[in-house]
Amino acid sequence: MADDAAEMTAERFAFLAEAYGGSFHRWPEAERAAASSFANGEAGRAFLSGASSLDAVLDTYAVEAPATALSAQVLRQAEYEVPLRRRLRLFWRGLGLVGVGLAGAFAGALAVMTMMPRGVPDALGLSPVAAAIEDLGTGTDGGHGDR
Repeated sequence: MADDAAEMTAERFAFLAEAYGGSFHRWPEAERAAASSFANGEAGRAFLSGASSLDAVLDTYAVEAPATALSAQVLRQAEYEVPLRRRLRLFWRGLGLVGVGLAGAFAGALAVMTMMPRGVPDALGLSPVAAAIEDLGTGTDGGHGDR
C-alpha cells in the first residue's frame, strides 16, 4: 500500500474527488486503495470534505413530475412522429426497388446489345429484335449448315 499512496498525487486525488464525489464506493476500483491512503492526510481530508458537501447538496435535488399538459403533448407528438418515420422508411425502400429495377433493365439492354449481330438485320431484311431471336433459336451458325 505504500507504493499506492506514493502514486497518488494531490492533483490526481482532487480530480477524482471532483469527478466521483466524497464516497469511495463511487470511485474506480483501481484507484480506491491509493485514494484511501491519501485521504488519511490533511490534504486528502480537505478534498473529501469539499466533495462530500457537494454530494450532500446534489442529493437534496429532486425533479418535479412534469405537468399533465406537457405529458399529453409529448404523447400526441409521438403518435404523429411514428407514422411519419414509417412512411419515410417505405419511401426509401420503394426508391431502392426502383433503382434495382432500373439496374436490371440496363443489364438486360446491355446483354441484348452485345448479343446482337452487326449488319445481319440489314442483309436479311429483319428487324434487330427478330434477328436476335432467330440467332438464339437456331444456334451459332445462324441456321446454315449441318447439325
